[in-house]
Amino acid sequence: MSKDLINIVHALIKRVDELTAEVKTLRAENAALLDENKGLKLKVEEQKRIIDEQNRVIYGSKTERFIPLANAAGQVPILFALEEIGNIEVKGVTTVGEKQKPAPVKKMYVRPGRNPFPAHLERNTITQEPQMDLTGYVQIGQDVTERLDYQPSKLTVNRYVYPKYIQIDEQTRVRHIVQAESVQGPIEKGIPEAGLLAAIAVDKFLYHMPIDRQLKRFAYLGVELAAGTVNGWMDSIHVMLAPLMDALKTEVLSGPVLQADESHIRVLDSDKKGKTHRGWMWVYRHPQKRLVLFDYRRGRDKSGPIEMLEDYRGFLQVDGYTCYEDARVGGREDITLVHCHAHSRRYFEKALPYDPVRANHYMTEIQKVYHIEREIKEQQLNDKQIVEVRETRALPILKELKQWLIANASQVLPDSPIGKAIHYALSRWDKLLTYTHYTFIPIDNNGIESLIRSLALGRKNYLFAGSHHGAERIALMYSLMACCKEYSVDPYEYLKDVISRISTHKQKNIKELLPHHWSRADKSAIRQSPEHTAIKYA
Repeated sequence: MSKDLINIVHALIKRVDELTAEVKTLRAENAALLDENKGLKLKVEEQKRIIDEQNRVIYGSKTERFIPLANAAGQVPILFALEEIGNIEVKGVTTVGEKQKPAPVKKMYVRPGRNPFPAHLERNTITQEPQMDLTGYVQIGQDVTERLDYQPSKLTVNRYVYPKYIQIDEQTRVRHIVQAESVQGPIEKGIPEAGLLAAIAVDKFLYHMPIDRQLKRFAYLGVELAAGTVNGWMDSIHVMLAPLMDALKTEVLSGPVLQADESHIRVLDSDKKGKTHRGWMWVYRHPQKRLVLFDYRRGRDKSGPIEMLEDYRGFLQVDGYTCYEDARVGGREDITLVHCHAHSRRYFEKALPYDPVRANHYMTEIQKVYHIEREIKEQQLNDKQIVEVRETRALPILKELKQWLIANASQVLPDSPIGKAIHYALSRWDKLLTYTHYTFIPIDNNGIESLIRSLALGRKNYLFAGSHHGAERIALMYSLMACCKEYSVDPYEYLKDVISRISTHKQKNIKELLPHHWSRADKSAIRQSPEHTAIKYA
């Protein structure tokens, strides 16, 4: 072989090696680009999920109602197959496991407006006589029709008149002048009565009507009040009712289980003109006594619950916020942390659009557990029966669900919505099962979340608290309003009575003025709040 040919062969071999190296480089670059593309796709999916989440919050329905997906045959699975549940006898009480013939449903049609109005409403009788000569006629009966009317709010003035009387001793000619002592108003040297103060407070803290709107209404009634004056009245109420917060705190923390949650509130920052501070309302609830305590803090750090729960011993039911796991809160030996199934379920509800099969399975199984809780409530089981039903029926469902979570955890992307949902549930699973062994622990803390909604409504109306002191005032009033709601106490009647007599009430008996202990000074019957006794009309 000639030298030239050998050189050509060596050149070709070298070129082949170069091309091979170039191919390897291109393949590596292509693999990197594929990985980058995959990562970008995940980021796009994540951004879409975030946008969907934001749209859901802004425009979506607030209901968490869940309808299971249909199976391959097009059938929607029922909550329970009765033959799979079996019968459980608990002190003579047979659970729904046994087949029973449903009672016939009686259809009843009620014409709109024919239900009687509540008896406590004032009646104005208007008699309509025939427009004719009734001589010789005898009344044989009457027909009565009632229609609901409304009179706008009105202001009245109470005039306190103090007559002076004199008596002259005929022998000594000494004059004795007597006069009744002046009646002290709720605010010293102030013009408002307890009824006006109660009305302003209820309109603001229950119906979320800002002070400036209320002032406009008063102006239409012919009385102009300054905003600073009315806010001063609210400050006076805060000072006046402050002892109730200490009494309420003692009772809220007295139970074997305590629920906790938190939500933000904007507060005007005095140090930064025109700026607002993001404060936090920590809410605590005694589920057995149905008592609620709002506690304002300037931040969401753990100092709030550490201070609040310093003397608490028992179970603490919360969401997944890591603050509660601190060694000085839920990490203490004398506090047992319990988690909430509603929060865990919510993660799967959010994952429904992205992994409907897995999310549907979890939510269907949890729906069975909630169905058991409804049965317990409807049948009014005793403590022993509640625990037995939970352990024999709910616990097996939850144990199987844990195995399903473990099996699926490795099959999904950790950062995907379903991956986050599975991780959230698995990492808290033992604490999610605690409720099954105790009768006094609820399955979730939805009871406290429904009460926090009042804070969200307030944010939409008055936007922010005027100061940190104002936020503390909101916490006090929200606490009392929530307790009134839980015990069906008319908040206006309650505040009017308590404001009028708290200054003379013995401090050692101050808890008697809390909504669940309260009775009027005149011992008259307490009318329930219209919100809880109102009759619905079509």
